[in-house]
Amino acid sequence: MVPDFYSDSFLEKIAENFAVIETDAKNYYRNKYEVDIILKIGKGILPVEVKYGKAEINSTLKFLSEFKLKKAIILTKDVFAKKTLDKKKILLLPLWAFSLTKEDHIK
Repeated sequence: MVPDFYSDSFLEKIAENFAVIETDAKNYYRNKYEVDIILKIGKGILPVEVKYGKAEINSTLKFLSEFKLKKAIILTKDVFAKKTLDKKKILLLPLWAFSLTKEDHIK
């Protein structure tokens, strides 16, 4: 048995794997920061970050700026929110809600 099975850090890894399976993701980004999932949507891309603990948005904002994108999704444990910073839209959505409505968000 894993000693800290229910810790947020361990559950975040499970959430990341679940999100990869749910989105059928093939790509991620890692350079000076990481974005868990990069989805190809039509001719564009959609970054998806999984934050099961604190819903931090810095790496997502860096990615949006670096690649001149306007929107991203952050999958969370329990946060529903929409943030707009520098004309960049970030949807924060619990992983369970995303799983039920992913077709609405990744088209």
